[in-house]
Amino acid sequence: RSSTSTFLPLAMGTADGVNARHQSDVTVDLFLNGMLAAMIIYSLLMLPVIGWRLAASFAAYISAGVFYVLVADGYPMQALWPNAAWINEPMNLASMLVMTAFGLIFCRQLFHFDEFAPAFDKLLLGLIAMATLCAPLSVALIVQVWFARPAYFLPPLANVCVCIAGIIAYRGKRIGALPFLFGALLVFSSLVYAVAGHLVPGRFDLDATLDYGHIALLGECLAFALAILIRFLSIRQQRDEALAAKLEATEQR
Repeated sequence: RSSTSTFLPLAMGTADGVNARHQSDVTVDLFLNGMLAAMIIYSLLMLPVIGWRLAASFAAYISAGVFYVLVADGYPMQALWPNAAWINEPMNLASMLVMTAFGLIFCRQLFHFDEFAPAFDKLLLGLIAMATLCAPLSVALIVQVWFARPAYFLPPLANVCVCIAGIIAYRGKRIGALPFLFGALLVFSSLVYAVAGHLVPGRFDLDATLDYGHIALLGECLAFALAILIRFLSIRQQRDEALAAKLEATEQR
């Protein structure tokens, strides 16, 4: 009954054709989710290098994204709540809000905006607080229009702020800002496609919006992982050079 719940497209075709398409979709989902799971393992393996806070926030963001995609694909509705399909819609919103909160936390942990953009850092903290508060409330209040509309508007607003964060980090000459911005723009493009698909029905394949978002999420995670790697390799190199210069000065003295 809602466009925000699981996509259930209606089509004409033979039973064999429908089964073949379903198996193809399942194969793609397994591949993309497997890649996202590999990204979670990668972030945890990087823990000794990048620190537990950044590694935990990145892993939590990917995990929330995987759960959101699984809910939208309808897998939990089949396995966890098959007799209560109504849960899918509030879980869809709750998973989006949790994903939003962890994404903003990761953004703050990566660039430390409090050091060079304190006003923007406070904006991110406010969005994190709102997403964290709205996530558990969505289960009970999603039927209320006054709550649902602002809550659904929060994730795209947060994505715009993440894009702005990439621009601010780039202008602040923060290493890793470019791949971070590229990843944020990927997710933004998936939001634009989804909005266009709903505003102009029949012109875009609505069933493809979820696949687009799934691929964009994976691309964003890869870009964020690259940003982490570039940033911390550079920071380590700068630290090694500073230690070498200090040692040389000590030896000269």
